[in-house]
Amino acid sequence: MSRENGQGQEKVLRWVQDLLMDELDETQRSSITPALISEKIDQVLGMKPSWGEGLDRGLLIDELIRRFSLWIGQDTLLKSDAGHQVWLNASRKSGWRYWRRYEEWMERKISPTAVLGLALSTDTVLGLLEDPTREGPWDRRGLVVGHVQSGKTGHYSGLICKAADAGYKVVIVLAGLHNNLRSQTQIRLDEGFLGYETKPGAEDMKVVGVGEIDSDLSIRPNFATNRSDKGDFNASNARLVGITPEQRPWLFVVKKNKTPLDRLLHWIRNRVADTHDPETRQKLVTKLPLLLIDDEADHASVDTGEQVFDAEGNPDEEHSPTAINSRIRKILGAFTRSAYVGYTATPFANIFIHERGATREEGPDLFPASFIINLGAPSNYIGPAKVFGTRSQDGRTGGLPLVRIITDHSGANGSGGWMPAKHKSTHRPLHGGEPALPTSLVEAVDAFLLSCAVRKVRGQGNEHSSMLIHVTRFNAVQHEVVL
Repeated sequence: MSRENGQGQEKVLRWVQDLLMDELDETQRSSITPALISEKIDQVLGMKPSWGEGLDRGLLIDELIRRFSLWIGQDTLLKSDAGHQVWLNASRKSGWRYWRRYEEWMERKISPTAVLGLALSTDTVLGLLEDPTREGPWDRRGLVVGHVQSGKTGHYSGLICKAADAGYKVVIVLAGLHNNLRSQTQIRLDEGFLGYETKPGAEDMKVVGVGEIDSDLSIRPNFATNRSDKGDFNASNARLVGITPEQRPWLFVVKKNKTPLDRLLHWIRNRVADTHDPETRQKLVTKLPLLLIDDEADHASVDTGEQVFDAEGNPDEEHSPTAINSRIRKILGAFTRSAYVGYTATPFANIFIHERGATREEGPDLFPASFIINLGAPSNYIGPAKVFGTRSQDGRTGGLPLVRIITDHSGANGSGGWMPAKHKSTHRPLHGGEPALPTSLVEAVDAFLLSCAVRKVRGQGNEHSSMLIHVTRFNAVQHEVVL
C-alpha cells in the first residue's frame, strides 16, 4: 500500500467512524457489526471513489470493531467540598472552542469511547476545581492518579483546554527535571492546546494539532516557553510577555529546576501582581486565576525534609522546605485564586504529605486536600498485570505471551558472555569473542524495524514509535552497546 493509499485508508476510517457515531446512540455502539461497517464504507466510497484504491477493507473493519468494542474503567474519587461551590453545568460548557477542537483532534487518534471517557473524566476534575470567575480568594489542590503510560498527558491536555474555556487565564505546567522532557511536554501541548509550533524567533508559526481544526487567531492561546531544548522560561522571553486580564490564556511549560522557577516567581511578583497582602506585604495576583499542573507530582515536588509538629498538630512555620517544593508553593501563594492538580502513577509520597504542613513563607504544603481521583484504565490498556500476570498459589497466571526468555546474553552458569547477570562498569560486551550484539537482540531490533514499516504502510508513519534497549545499569557499559 502506498503512502497515498494509507492516507486514504485513514480518511475512510474517520468518515465511517463519524457516520456510526452520528447514527447510533451510546447503547447501540457495542452491537456494531462488520456488515454495518461495510455498508458505511460503501457510503463513503460512493462520495469519494478514489479513496477505495488499495483500500484494505478487512483491516478497516477490524480496526473499527476494535474501537467500538473498547470500554473504560470507572474512575474512583475521594473529595472534600470544604469551601467549594458547585459551578460546572451544561450552560457553562456551551461554546467551548478549546475543548471542542481538542475533542475532534483526539477522535482522529483514539476510539470514540475513549474520547467520551476523557470528556467525562476531565469534567469531573474541572468541576472539583473552583469556578475561575468566582470572586474572592480560593485555593483548590488535588491529585489525579493514572496507570503508567495510560494517557495522563492527554488527560491534563484536555483539562487545560476546558479550564481555558471556563476562564482560567494562566496555565503553568511543571514538566520533568531535564530540558528534553520539558521540550517533549511543550510539543504535546503545542499540538493539544496551542495549535501551533512554538519555535524561538519564528515569525510564521506552523499550524499543528488542534490548530488544523480551528486556527482562529482570536482564540489562539499565548505562550511564554517554546519547544526548543532551551525554551524554558528565562529573562529574555519574560521581557516580551505581558499579561492583562482581558487577554487570551497564557501557557508556561517549565521544568522542575530552581532557576527557571525562581525566574517565573520573580516575574509573577513584579510584572503580574496587582496588589499587596496588607499583613505580609507580599505581592499578589488577584485578577488572573491560575491552573498549575504538576506532571509526575511525586518526583521532586514533595518536601522530603522533616517538618516538626507540636502536640496540637501545629507545624513549625520556620521549617525550610526543599527547593522545588518551596518555589511551587510560593508560585501558588502569589495568586489569590489558584488550582493545583498533580498527576502521577505512584501517589504514595503525595498522600503522605502532612495535611496541616505549612510555613510562613510558602504557605500550605502540596497535600491534595480537595480531591484524589484514580482514573479507570481502558480495556485495551497493557500494564504489568497483563504482561506478567498476577501471583497465585500456582505461580503467576493470566499474563500475555509477551515475555521471551533468552539465554545468549551470558554463559551457562550466568557468568561470562555478552552481558552476565553480575558485571562491573569496566565490562565490555562481546558475543562470540567479537564486539557484536547477540542474536536475540538483533532479532528484537529487526522486529521493531518491521513493525515500524508496517505502521508506515498503514498510514501511521508520523505516529510516535520507540524501542528501549536497557541491558545494564552502568552508563559506560550501555555506551559500549550503543557503539
